[in-house]
Amino acid sequence: MLKSSIVQQLQNIVGKDSVLTVKEDLATYSYDGTTTWSHSPDAVVLPTTTAQISEILKLANENRIPVTPRGSGTNISGGSVPV
Repeated sequence: MLKSSIVQQLQNIVGKDSVLTVKEDLATYSYDGTTTWSHSPDAVVLPTTTAQISEILKLANENRIPVTPRGSGTNISGGSVPV
């Protein structure tokens, strides 16, 4: 679970509506097309600019938080499940 201070910093970067932390919102990001396993992320961040991505990755690196990038959301290959 992410500290509330980290969630706040993420919200400062991308806006409150672009940081998902509610269980029901995270469910969509917890599985892929294989359906044999899943893992819920602590948060989902929806950046819209390269500057936001840079700030998010800087924050994650400083706090040793793993990041699982996600592309278009087909979720067929298993690469976007946050384990």
